[in-house]
Amino acid sequence: ARAEVDVQVVNALRQFGQASKFRRCCMAMMAWSLTNEERAKVRKYFVSMDANQRGTITLQELKGVLQERFDVPEDETRAIFDSLDSNQDDLIHYSDFLAAMVNTRIALNDDLLKSAFKKF
Repeated sequence: ARAEVDVQVVNALRQFGQASKFRRCCMAMMAWSLTNEERAKVRKYFVSMDANQRGTITLQELKGVLQERFDVPEDETRAIFDSLDSNQDDLIHYSDFLAAMVNTRIALNDDLLKSAFKKF
């Protein structure tokens, strides 16, 4: 299932790009603790951004959404991409994308927070 990326998704990506490394790490841990139902809430946006349907988002695909549709400056787009590319393999993986969505598109709850900090 695909869905048009909206301004809330873009804002979540921007916030993640500006977050401290520690905060991004915490959000990544929370992403690993999400239920399938919580993951499903944002999967459609990831699929929509993954134009080549390889299961990852490239810098070009991210630019196609952020720069061309939402006028995000190129340097900010690159910073967002770099913050999401946790493996430094020039790809955004689904788990990275989930981490960015935890803050805004998925409701945080005590169980999620406890589970994430147990993983630390």
